[in-house]
Amino acid sequence: YGDHRDLHYPLRRQRQMCIRDRDIDLARISPDVIPVFEENPAFAVVPSPALSGYLISFNFDRVELFKNREVRLAIAHAINKTELIEKIARGKAKPGSPGILPVDHQWYNPHLTDYSYDPEKSKSLLQEAGVTGPLSFELLVGESIEARIGEVLKEQLAEAGIELTVVSLDTSSRDSRVNEGRYELTLLAMGSWGLDADWLRIRYSSTGGETGGGSASALLGAEQGYANAELDLLLEEQKLQTDQGKRKQIIFEVQELLARDVPEIPLFNTIYYFAFRPEKYDGWTFMFDHPCLLYTSDAADEEDSVDLGGRRII
Repeated sequence: YGDHRDLHYPLRRQRQMCIRDRDIDLARISPDVIPVFEENPAFAVVPSPALSGYLISFNFDRVELFKNREVRLAIAHAINKTELIEKIARGKAKPGSPGILPVDHQWYNPHLTDYSYDPEKSKSLLQEAGVTGPLSFELLVGESIEARIGEVLKEQLAEAGIELTVVSLDTSSRDSRVNEGRYELTLLAMGSWGLDADWLRIRYSSTGGETGGGSASALLGAEQGYANAELDLLLEEQKLQTDQGKRKQIIFEVQELLARDVPEIPLFNTIYYFAFRPEKYDGWTFMFDHPCLLYTSDAADEEDSVDLGGRRII
């Protein structure tokens, strides 16, 4: 069938060995080997924008208590994001914003105050909400890193008198249960937080009208019982606004309202690190909405690159 090229996708450890041995020219590397590449002048190491991460999602239809804002806020104040980042991401992440859009999003609202880690405040908020006696919830998570996050959260919430039972399933089974509404709390990994901010409407509007294509991380308002009339109006207003300056201001207001209402709790957004050989190519850049290195230069060596729909990847 004529000339063709093979694309190979080695495992992470294999990628790190391949770039070290000069078999490939660009690779995502794990935090523990960053110093090795930084100390080698043949390589450059760059961090990605933090545009993917993890959040806690409430099932408002299944647990009546979650419709009480003070209860959601109490859970938010029982979570130590700094500890999560250190233990799970080895320090290579940024705390999730209470306004949902991550700090590296182009329309992130920097004027928000995050929920401080304060177990005593959590207890106070639960008393204000009229909650008496111990609280117990099931936290549905995936495998591997999600299971580890779940165990750290279990320890943290216990300090505020909230008991978590962590249930870890394979990703497919977890997503099926979430899509069917068979959960109380769930941990979701999301990878597209850098997209146009209209995704907040798709996720949090209670008016429905769009589906998430079956993705467990696509919808909340229309599917899981969350509703806020003021938020619905703002989300629809930004959708129709053609002046980008005015639309950005509306999105700032949306983030303020989300931060106050706590429909979900973003935990942290991961920073990925890439190592590459500048002698081969030194024009790598990040797209504004994606944490992967790309380049569009026409100057790349045609013999050593692959054309992917107008982008040339070495």
